[in-house]
Amino acid sequence: LGEVGDGLRRAAFVALLGVAAFLVATTLLALVDAVRARGLALDLLGALAAVTVLATVLVVARSQRQPSNGA
Repeated sequence: LGEVGDGLRRAAFVALLGVAAFLVATTLLALVDAVRARGLALDLLGALAAVTVLATVLVVARSQRQPSNGA
């Protein structure tokens, strides 16, 4: 079994990630609202940014799940 407090640490980490995602989303929405540009290139850039964020979250989640080898 894990150490005492592991569950609380994981919950705090997930909450921190949620707050960080919220801050990034609000910043991006404010930026998009200020720019108000249109076009396919900008849509593709936004889609690429979204995919990058999702891939980063997946990599972090997988690295958190893998046990360390103690080295």
